[in-house]
Amino acid sequence: MKPLDDEELRQLLAQWETPPAPTRLRRRVLSSSPRRRVGIPRYLRIRTSVAAISLAALLMLAYWAGAKRSPSPPASTGLASFQPAKNPNLRIVRITENEQD
Repeated sequence: MKPLDDEELRQLLAQWETPPAPTRLRRRVLSSSPRRRVGIPRYLRIRTSVAAISLAALLMLAYWAGAKRSPSPPASTGLASFQPAKNPNLRIVRITENEQD
């Protein structure tokens, strides 16, 4: 079979007729047509979705900001509350030049 040129293809396409669609397909297509949903209106569904996403983002931001904080310093940093050790056991260790290696 030899290949057809554009003119022959156009003539064949003009003669071709599509077969009719089966009735059960027509019923299925028509039954899936959009209907008005019962329940929450669309604009409220969108608003609640945006609100939920915003709330989740704020919670994640608050958690992240709280995790970055450094611990607070001790309440008293002065020497007024200093108390020496009750029983210090001191041990002095000296290293001589020969032991450094």
